Amino acid sequence: MPIECATTKRARAALPIALAGCLVLAGCNGDNANGNAAAANETVVINDQPNDMAMAGKDDVAVYSPDEVRRYLSGDEAVGKRFELDRVTFASGSATLDAAAKAQIADVAGVLKDFPTAAITVTAFADPEGTVEANRKLAADRALAVQQALGAAGIPDTAVNMIIGGEIGTSVNRDKRRVEFMVERR
Repeated sequence: MPIECATTKRARAALPIALAGCLVLAGCNGDNANGNAAAANETVVINDQPNDMAMAGKDDVAVYSPDEVRRYLSGDEAVGKRFELDRVTFASGSATLDAAAKAQIADVAGVLKDFPTAAITVTAFADPEGTVEANRKLAADRALAVQQALGAAGIPDTAVNMIIGGEIGTSVNRDKRRVEFMVERR
C-alpha cells in the first residue's frame, strides 16, 4: 500500500468540494432540479443527508487570515485551498449576518479586490435541526447572504459561486452553522 503524504490526504479530503466547484463552473447546478436555491448565481447541493460532513476534512480548512489568503493568492500552490470564515456564524435557523460577520466579509472583499481575476466558491452549512429541505434552503440563504455582502463590498457575482452544505451532522453546534470558501481561480 503506498504511503500518502499530507498533500495527498488534503487533496482527497477536498475532492468532493472541488468536484462540486467544477460542476458549478461548468454550469451544472442543483437549482432547477430540487428548487432549493435561493440565489441567482450557480449553486450546487453537495450533501443533503446527515453524515457529519462539517467535520470531514475540517483539518484541511485554514482559518481565514487576510495575510494568509494574500500569500496564497500571490503564490503558486494549486488552487483549491479552503478558508473558514470563523466570525461568520449563524444562530440556529437564521441566515442573518451580525456585525462581526459583516466586518470579516468586508475584509475578504478587500483582499479579493487586490486579485481581480480571483474566484471563490462559498460553502454554507446548516445544523441538523429541522427537515432536510428546510436546511437546504437555510444553507442557500446563508450562502446568498455572504455573496450579497461581498457584492455590496464591490465583488462581482461572477467571482463568487456557492455550494450548499445542507443538513450535515448529528449534533447542534457552532461548527455546523459555518461558512467557508475555496479559491477556485487566482
